[in-house]
Amino acid sequence: MHAWQLGQGEERIYRERMLDMGLFLNPLVVIGPYPIAALDPLHLPSHTYGLDEPPHYVSWYNQLKQEFVAARLLFHEAIEGSPFEDRGRRFADDGTQLIDTLDYPEFSIGVEKLRFSFRAAYGLLDKLAGFLNTYFKLERRPNQVGLRGIWYTDTRCRDTLASPFENRPNLALRGLYWLSFDILGHKGRSDLC
Repeated sequence: MHAWQLGQGEERIYRERMLDMGLFLNPLVVIGPYPIAALDPLHLPSHTYGLDEPPHYVSWYNQLKQEFVAARLLFHEAIEGSPFEDRGRRFADDGTQLIDTLDYPEFSIGVEKLRFSFRAAYGLLDKLAGFLNTYFKLERRPNQVGLRGIWYTDTRCRDTLASPFENRPNLALRGLYWLSFDILGHKGRSDLC
Protein backbone atom coordinates (compact mmCIF):
# COMPACT_ATOMS: atom_id res chain seq x y z
CA MET A 1 0.00 0.00 0.00
CA HIS A 2 2.99 2.29 0.49
CA ALA A 3 4.52 1.52 -2.94
CA TRP A 4 2.21 3.93 -4.77
CA GLN A 5 3.76 7.26 -5.68
CA LEU A 6 2.12 10.56 -4.75
CA GLY A 7 4.08 12.64 -7.24
CA GLN A 8 6.49 15.43 -6.43
CA GLY A 9 6.37 19.04 -5.32
CA GLU A 10 2.94 20.69 -5.44
CA GLU A 11 1.21 17.48 -6.54
CA ARG A 12 2.63 15.55 -3.59
CA ILE A 13 1.55 18.25 -1.11
CA TYR A 14 -1.94 18.25 -2.66
CA ARG A 15 -2.32 14.46 -2.59
CA GLU A 16 -0.97 14.13 0.97
CA ARG A 17 -3.25 16.83 2.35
CA MET A 18 -6.39 15.60 0.56
CA LEU A 19 -5.53 12.03 1.55
CA ASP A 20 -5.26 13.06 5.21
CA MET A 21 -8.75 14.53 4.89
CA GLY A 22 -10.11 11.47 3.09
CA LEU A 23 -11.19 13.52 0.07
CA PHE A 24 -10.54 10.99 -2.68
CA LEU A 25 -13.34 9.06 -4.36
CA ASN A 26 -11.80 5.80 -3.30
CA PRO A 27 -13.16 3.14 -0.91
CA LEU A 28 -9.62 2.60 0.39
CA VAL A 29 -9.59 5.97 2.18
CA VAL A 30 -11.43 4.32 5.09
CA ILE A 31 -8.37 2.13 5.74
CA GLY A 32 -6.15 5.14 6.27
CA PRO A 33 -4.08 7.77 4.48
CA TYR A 34 -2.15 5.29 2.35
CA PRO A 35 -0.80 6.40 -1.04
CA ILE A 36 -2.83 3.74 -2.84
CA ALA A 37 -5.99 5.63 -1.81
CA ALA A 38 -4.83 8.94 -3.35
CA LEU A 39 -6.69 8.28 -6.61
CA ASP A 40 -10.32 8.57 -7.73
CA PRO A 41 -11.17 5.12 -9.15
CA LEU A 42 -14.77 5.06 -7.92
CA HIS A 43 -17.11 4.21 -10.78
CA LEU A 44 -20.65 3.12 -11.54
CA PRO A 45 -21.76 -0.48 -11.03
CA SER A 46 -22.21 -2.64 -14.12
CA HIS A 47 -25.18 -1.65 -16.22
CA THR A 48 -26.37 -2.01 -19.79
CA TYR A 49 -27.87 0.26 -22.42
CA GLY A 50 -30.04 -0.41 -25.43
CA LEU A 51 -28.35 -0.31 -28.83
CA ASP A 52 -29.98 3.02 -29.61
CA GLU A 53 -29.27 4.55 -26.17
CA PRO A 54 -26.32 6.86 -25.50
CA PRO A 55 -24.28 6.17 -22.34
CA HIS A 56 -25.91 9.06 -20.49
CA TYR A 57 -25.29 7.66 -16.98
CA VAL A 58 -21.58 7.47 -17.65
CA SER A 59 -21.50 11.01 -19.06
CA TRP A 60 -23.46 12.35 -16.11
CA TYR A 61 -21.30 10.47 -13.60
CA ASN A 62 -18.11 11.73 -15.27
CA GLN A 63 -19.40 15.30 -14.97
CA LEU A 64 -20.23 14.87 -11.26
CA LYS A 65 -16.85 13.31 -10.59
CA GLN A 66 -14.96 16.07 -12.42
CA GLU A 67 -16.87 18.79 -10.56
CA PHE A 68 -15.92 17.12 -7.27
CA VAL A 69 -12.25 16.95 -8.31
CA ALA A 70 -12.32 20.64 -9.30
CA ALA A 71 -13.95 21.61 -5.98
CA ARG A 72 -11.32 19.59 -4.12
CA LEU A 73 -8.49 21.34 -5.98
CA LEU A 74 -9.97 24.79 -5.27
CA PHE A 75 -10.27 23.80 -1.61
CA HIS A 76 -6.62 22.74 -1.56
CA GLU A 77 -5.48 25.96 -3.23
CA ALA A 78 -7.51 28.00 -0.75
CA ILE A 79 -6.16 26.35 2.39
CA GLU A 80 -2.59 25.82 1.25
CA GLY A 81 0.01 28.24 2.51
CA SER A 82 -0.10 31.00 5.06
CA PRO A 83 -3.32 32.20 6.73
CA PHE A 84 -5.54 34.38 4.56
CA GLU A 85 -4.74 37.57 6.45
CA ASP A 86 -0.99 37.03 5.92
CA ARG A 87 -1.21 36.53 2.17
CA GLY A 88 -0.30 39.39 -0.09
CA ARG A 89 -2.65 40.91 -2.60
CA ARG A 90 -2.98 39.23 -5.98
CA PHE A 91 -2.87 41.05 -9.31
CA ALA A 92 -6.59 40.33 -9.69
CA ASP A 93 -7.18 42.48 -6.60
CA ASP A 94 -5.41 45.49 -8.12
CA GLY A 95 -7.85 48.29 -8.80
CA THR A 96 -10.55 46.66 -6.70
CA GLN A 97 -11.88 49.13 -4.15
CA LEU A 98 -13.76 47.67 -1.21
CA ILE A 99 -15.51 49.73 1.45
CA ASP A 100 -14.49 49.10 5.06
CA THR A 101 -17.70 48.11 6.84
CA LEU A 102 -15.94 47.78 10.22
CA ASP A 103 -17.20 44.20 10.69
CA TYR A 104 -13.82 42.67 9.75
CA PRO A 105 -14.86 40.56 6.78
CA GLU A 106 -12.25 38.52 4.92
CA PHE A 107 -11.94 39.38 1.26
CA SER A 108 -9.24 37.82 -0.87
CA ILE A 109 -8.76 35.48 -3.79
CA GLY A 110 -7.98 32.68 -1.31
CA VAL A 111 -11.21 33.24 0.63
CA GLU A 112 -13.21 33.29 -2.60
CA LYS A 113 -11.59 30.03 -3.73
CA LEU A 114 -12.65 28.49 -0.43
CA ARG A 115 -16.20 29.78 -0.86
CA PHE A 116 -16.33 28.53 -4.46
CA SER A 117 -15.09 25.10 -3.40
CA PHE A 118 -17.80 24.77 -0.73
CA ARG A 119 -20.45 26.11 -3.09
CA ALA A 120 -19.42 23.64 -5.80
CA ALA A 121 -19.35 20.72 -3.36
CA TYR A 122 -22.74 21.64 -1.93
CA GLY A 123 -24.15 22.07 -5.44
CA LEU A 124 -23.17 18.50 -6.21
CA LEU A 125 -25.71 17.19 -3.70
CA ASP A 126 -28.78 18.22 -5.71
CA LYS A 127 -27.04 17.11 -8.90
CA LEU A 128 -26.58 13.71 -7.25
CA ALA A 129 -30.30 13.70 -6.49
CA GLY A 130 -30.98 14.38 -10.17
CA PHE A 131 -28.71 11.50 -11.10
CA LEU A 132 -30.50 9.18 -8.64
CA ASN A 133 -33.85 10.28 -10.06
CA THR A 134 -32.77 9.20 -13.54
CA TYR A 135 -30.70 6.15 -12.57
CA PHE A 136 -33.45 4.62 -10.42
CA LYS A 137 -36.18 5.77 -12.85
CA LEU A 138 -38.12 7.67 -10.16
CA GLU A 139 -39.68 9.86 -12.89
CA ARG A 140 -39.77 13.04 -10.81
CA ARG A 141 -40.05 16.37 -12.56
CA PRO A 142 -36.77 18.33 -12.42
CA ASN A 143 -38.29 20.99 -10.14
CA GLN A 144 -39.21 18.24 -7.63
CA VAL A 145 -35.73 16.78 -7.42
CA GLY A 146 -33.49 17.63 -4.48
CA LEU A 147 -31.45 15.71 -1.94
CA ARG A 148 -34.04 16.34 0.78
CA GLY A 149 -36.97 14.61 -0.91
CA ILE A 150 -35.45 12.24 -3.47
CA TRP A 151 -35.64 9.35 -1.01
CA TYR A 152 -39.42 9.37 -0.60
CA THR A 153 -42.49 8.50 -2.65
CA ASP A 154 -43.94 11.93 -1.87
CA THR A 155 -41.25 14.61 -1.93
CA ARG A 156 -43.33 16.97 0.23
CA CYS A 157 -44.52 14.63 2.99
CA ARG A 158 -41.33 12.57 3.20
CA ASP A 159 -42.96 9.76 5.17
CA THR A 160 -42.61 6.69 2.91
CA LEU A 161 -39.29 5.61 1.44
CA ALA A 162 -39.34 5.20 -2.35
CA SER A 163 -39.22 1.54 -3.37
CA PRO A 164 -35.79 1.66 -5.10
CA PHE A 165 -34.24 2.65 -1.76
CA GLU A 166 -36.05 0.20 0.54
CA ASN A 167 -33.80 -2.50 1.98
CA ARG A 168 -31.04 -1.64 -0.49
CA PRO A 169 -27.71 -3.06 0.78
CA ASN A 170 -25.63 -0.29 -0.85
CA LEU A 171 -23.78 1.27 2.09
CA ALA A 172 -22.60 4.31 0.10
CA LEU A 173 -26.19 5.07 -0.92
CA ARG A 174 -27.29 4.71 2.69
CA GLY A 175 -24.48 7.05 3.68
CA LEU A 176 -25.76 9.65 1.21
CA TYR A 177 -29.25 9.21 2.66
CA TRP A 178 -28.00 9.95 6.19
CA LEU A 179 -25.77 12.77 4.94
CA SER A 180 -28.91 14.44 3.60
CA PHE A 181 -30.23 14.52 7.19
CA ASP A 182 -26.98 15.92 8.56
CA ILE A 183 -26.97 18.73 6.03
CA LEU A 184 -30.64 19.38 5.34
CA GLY A 185 -32.41 18.46 8.55
CA HIS A 186 -34.31 15.60 10.09
CA LYS A 187 -36.94 13.39 8.62
CA GLY A 188 -40.44 14.56 9.29
CA ARG A 189 -43.68 15.42 7.65
CA SER A 190 -43.81 18.70 5.85
CA ASP A 191 -46.47 21.23 6.81
CA LEU A 192 -47.69 20.90 3.22
CA CYS A 193 -49.11 17.36 3.74
